[in-house]
Amino acid sequence: MANVRYRFQKPGLISAAVALLAATLATLAVLQYRWIGQTSDGEREKMQKSVKLAAENLSRDFDRELTRTYLEMQIDSTSFERKDWENYALRFHRWKTTAAYPKLVGKVFVADNERGTLHLSAYDETKQRFEETTWLPQFARVKSEIERDLSGAEKNCKVEFLAPDIPALIIPISTVNLLDLQNVQVSSAQNESQIRNLVRCSGYTIVLLDSDYIESELFPLLVSRYFNSAVNDEDSHYDVTVVNRTEPPQIIYQSDSPALPETLDKGDAESDLFALRFDEIQSLLSAAPRLQKQSPTSEEKQERAVSVSVLIAPQSGSNSAMTAAGALFGDERGRWQLIARHRNSSLEAAVETMRQRNLIVSFGILLLLATSGILLVVLSNRSRNFARRQTNFVASVTHELRTPLAVIRAASENIADGIIADNAEIREYGILIKDEERRLSAMVEQVLEFAGAQTANRQHYENRRENIAVMVRAALGDYKSELEDRGFQVVLEIESDLPEIRADREALRRAIGNLVGNAVKYAGEIREKRRLEISVRAAPDKMSKQVEIVVKDNGAGIEKYDLPHIFKLFYRGRKAAESQIKGSGIGLSLVKQIVEAHGGKISVVSETGRGSTFALRLPAATDSDLDGIFTHQNL
Repeated sequence: MANVRYRFQKPGLISAAVALLAATLATLAVLQYRWIGQTSDGEREKMQKSVKLAAENLSRDFDRELTRTYLEMQIDSTSFERKDWENYALRFHRWKTTAAYPKLVGKVFVADNERGTLHLSAYDETKQRFEETTWLPQFARVKSEIERDLSGAEKNCKVEFLAPDIPALIIPISTVNLLDLQNVQVSSAQNESQIRNLVRCSGYTIVLLDSDYIESELFPLLVSRYFNSAVNDEDSHYDVTVVNRTEPPQIIYQSDSPALPETLDKGDAESDLFALRFDEIQSLLSAAPRLQKQSPTSEEKQERAVSVSVLIAPQSGSNSAMTAAGALFGDERGRWQLIARHRNSSLEAAVETMRQRNLIVSFGILLLLATSGILLVVLSNRSRNFARRQTNFVASVTHELRTPLAVIRAASENIADGIIADNAEIREYGILIKDEERRLSAMVEQVLEFAGAQTANRQHYENRRENIAVMVRAALGDYKSELEDRGFQVVLEIESDLPEIRADREALRRAIGNLVGNAVKYAGEIREKRRLEISVRAAPDKMSKQVEIVVKDNGAGIEKYDLPHIFKLFYRGRKAAESQIKGSGIGLSLVKQIVEAHGGKISVVSETGRGSTFALRLPAATDSDLDGIFTHQNL
């Protein structure tokens, strides 16, 4: 793009529009920044609520099934003493066929202290009864606690219902079966002794959960359900980790890359799970009577008429109160903890990334609008400048055409009217007419060449092998009279044995002649010091032979500001315009076009007040070059 300076003479419509556009864009930028900030805050709050709700729903879903399993896997003391496994088998079968996650339970055991010895029996689903087995290694801690509990006289169920070190439910075999209760009320004012007197243990049911199923199937299913709508965890925006509340924490499940120990307490949302939920017990109990096999006996009816209030001890309560509450329903916080973290390190970082992306897009659009406005103003000014140059070009060409026509008309009228009768004067007038006619023809050719170059951006040249020395002499001869009239000292140096070039003779002659004409037009003030040097020599190149034509003058020179633009169409230097030197601004543009059409290059070196040096480099003809017509495409 041309380095053109634009100046408005006075504030007008365009300057007002530019100011309005700048003010509007600035206002939009400020408002956009605020709106995006507010939107990001709202999105942050929405995402926080969403991930917290997802964590809570996942925990509630898991714990609800855990609570349901706890209630339906109970064995009352009467059935246990009678070894009546038929009713339990029916209940187990019903649970397995109606449970949401029937693979959750891996194995069911019964621990009792019959005849003073602690026994462990495993439930055989095929035989529908419990059969004695050996203690598993992972039951070591549970075994010691059960043994300590059942060996006492009171047997009031002090063992916690949720095993702390393994995924298992420890259900007391007591005088009260929670499935038979018709009403459960949650109260913090109930006396501990009522609970102890009501519930006494004769053994424990150990429901061992399938940890492999929980890790590989259940948690991936729940994470997919509550944290994303896709099937695979890779499509979720959150990494979910479930850890055991032990020291140090043990990872139960993780949805993505391994969690570092120091990041286990830095989630965007946390939720407790693996707990028996009090708020689910009433709804689960309401459906429990349907699982009974047959009508109860009168003795059983009397047992079921009991109404129980459950004591929930506060976290800061006494040890005995904590024991009573824990013995009945386990740790209220949950044995496990779910930690959800956004995959972009944190939810805050994700929101900030989204905010920055929105800002980039928004400000990019504003920048595009601002750039478009600036380009519109620049192009508008360029169009006006180009139109002004075209007008000046037409005026300049018209003036220069009139000058030789006026000279030719005056000279011809003098001869025709008989004013000039002397042979010597007639000869002088003939030479004048000839020179003006040559000048007029050159000008017409230049305008026609410009018009042809602008038509569909194509210019056709005749391709012939030419002697460059002949063309240089011909171009110099075209300006012989002007050079003599202006008192130029002309120095022509042409090397011998120059290679031929492939060129259009007339086009290249006009190009060289244009440089000679410019030297005459911009000659120095002192007539005696006017000098024009033209040299033609071979210029070997790395790839091929070349011919170099150098045109040097000692005229006014070109200012540094104008130097990069002199080959642009309609461009005229400031000094030439101020001095009102005749010119159209298309000469050097056509010279550059002609030289490049012939595969050459043009360069210029100039210094104000010391003249200019133009160098044309053209490739030498090769043996494979043929005559013909080639077309130059202006880009």
